[in-house]
Amino acid sequence: MGRYGGSREFMDGGRVVRRGTRGTFHGDYQNNGKLCGGDFNQVIMGEEKRGGRSPVEIDMRDFGDCLTDTLLVDLGYSGYDFTWENKRAAEGYIEERLDRFVATVEWYERFTKSRVLHLDKTNSDHRPIVCDTWGDDDVVSRWGWSFQFEPLWTKHENCEKVIAEAWRAA
Repeated sequence: MGRYGGSREFMDGGRVVRRGTRGTFHGDYQNNGKLCGGDFNQVIMGEEKRGGRSPVEIDMRDFGDCLTDTLLVDLGYSGYDFTWENKRAAEGYIEERLDRFVATVEWYERFTKSRVLHLDKTNSDHRPIVCDTWGDDDVVSRWGWSFQFEPLWTKHENCEKVIAEAWRAA
């Protein structure tokens, strides 16, 4: 799919749709249902940050424009408002909603019961987030916050087959 956080050049289907100072997004978002989740290292609105300096307006606008240009929408969430903290005390304490799931309308139309959950803190500075595509009330106890994606899994020869079968079964 792409990434956000480095030199800002937003891509759509191989062509640049927006340039800026950080990050890239690329892929065929318009013709397929896509879901993307993780640490985007950027807030969209000032309300997504508490403490420290105010977020930079142009960075928020660029990130929002990137999502709009690639036809991705934020799926929202339930749970605690912030997904990251700097773990400092009192005056230096900062919280932000940096982690999120975004998807195309086509994806959301296929998974209308989906919901994003911000889970309880672990030892990390980020709260785990889960996108439950079944609308399962028991998803937290079933998965808890111990599940971790391992990038090494993508190197396995059957990775794409396993993912395709899981999506078909859902």
